[in-house]
Amino acid sequence: MSRATDHGILFNDLAHGALTDLLPADIDQVGNKDDQAAAFRVTVGIKPGGTDSIFSVQISDGATDILFALNSGTALVAGNLYTFTHGTRGDHQYNYQFADITDIGVFYVEEVTTEAL
Repeated sequence: MSRATDHGILFNDLAHGALTDLLPADIDQVGNKDDQAAAFRVTVGIKPGGTDSIFSVQISDGATDILFALNSGTALVAGNLYTFTHGTRGDHQYNYQFADITDIGVFYVEEVTTEAL
């Protein structure tokens, strides 16, 4: 597995609104080649004392946006660090949201590629 591109931002003491995109613009694959699979590895943590919240990925095909909850739809617990990996397609764009207003301590997205992810 190799890291192709960093897409993320490290937040510190940031209160973020509910159901608001965390990234300023949707992201898509950068390092994907026709013969490679790709995925985004997302590391996220709510600051201790923040509000537990469901974390989701928004996937867009350019016409339709669909929100998928991560962590089986269970709220992330403040003060804990989580890492999620999900597959990507070159013709889709991605963004991330919390269901509730919360204080984000860490949010980082890396694109990873390999011949057979």
